[in-house]
Amino acid sequence: MFTRGALLTLFFCGLCAVNAAAGLEAYVSWKNIQWDPDTEQGSIEVHWQSEVTLAGFQFNMTEGSTLNAVEPLECDEGWSLYANNDLVLAFSLQANAYIDPSDLEVGLVTVLFEAPYGTPLRFVDPIFASPDAHEIDINANDVRYVGMPECPGDVYPPNAGDEYVDVNDVLSIIGDWGVVGSQYDVNGDLIVDVLDLLEALNFWGPCG
Repeated sequence: MFTRGALLTLFFCGLCAVNAAAGLEAYVSWKNIQWDPDTEQGSIEVHWQSEVTLAGFQFNMTEGSTLNAVEPLECDEGWSLYANNDLVLAFSLQANAYIDPSDLEVGLVTVLFEAPYGTPLRFVDPIFASPDAHEIDINANDVRYVGMPECPGDVYPPNAGDEYVDVNDVLSIIGDWGVVGSQYDVNGDLIVDVLDLLEALNFWGPCG
């Protein structure tokens, strides 16, 4: 069984430090989540958009979820993929396999996981690196809730949404304050309260 320390040493080729590049250069996000409520097994894609070349990355899965495996998308031939405990690790030692800069999103890998309903999937301690082993400055704040819509705050109109989180959603949540089993229960904990309001504000604006 390989250790996290051994993986990091391999990934960064023995470098002692990773230097952060100046300025926001890339975005990483979750896409195309699938989940079976009976088995609690699911899959989710990791998508990437960047101004710089990508040679490797790692991140931890959210507490409460179990990492089962990692499957390639663009990180296919020439890439090494590992799933160990809650750590996802992927890197290429072949220059012709690096992920080139692009204005369009590309799917890097698919993560297979197990988690109960409502578990938030986040990128925990993410590191994405260029071929010279410099850390790429990224936005990795995307969150997906297992079994819930990709934009949980979009609760108005009820049971449909309008792909936008705005004052209508906030007023709907406040209107059902304290109600158990409400259709405006954003975070799926069966009651409408301040946590639902904060979650909606977290997704303020257009969904997607």
